[in-house]
This record gives sequence, C-alpha cells and structure tokens, in this order.
Amino acid sequence: MAIVPRVGVLAGTVQDAIEVGCDLKVGWNLKNDVGNNNMFSAAPNKGHSWLDDLQAYIYVGVDERYYLYNHFLEGSFIRSKDKD
Repeated sequence: MAIVPRVGVLAGTVQDAIEVGCDLKVGWNLKNDVGNNNMFSAAPNKGHSWLDDLQAYIYVGVDERYYLYNHFLEGSFIRSKDKD
C-alpha cells in the first residue's frame, strides 16, 4: 500500500485554482516505484523471470479544488459597461 499526497496550481485564462489531494495505491507485489513506468527488455536475464515483475494494483484518488476564478461560473471574458 502506498499513499501519495499531491498539491497543484492551475493558472490560465479559463480558471485559476489550487488543488490538494492524495492517491492510494493498493495491490499485490508492489514495488517502490510509486507509478514509474518501466520498459521490459526482450534480452534474456538469468535468474529473473517476467513473473517477478508482475503486479496487480488499483488507484483511488481524492481531490479538493479551491477556485480563485472560473470563467464558466463568472461569465464572459469581455465585460461590457451598462449604457444609460
């Protein structure tokens, strides 16, 4: 089992936000890679079987996002002044 916290910042034209969350990785034969992708070699490796690298796991994640600005909620990019 591995718990990986994360923090993110979104800054752009459409939205500005801060996000926090964590991922939970639960499974069988987990390595300490925390999500790194490894390429398998076709070259023979004495004393090492492909079954040694076999893993089974599932990710579950939780996020919380705090919006500073969201265009879709607040309206147009171009603001027009009211004319009397």
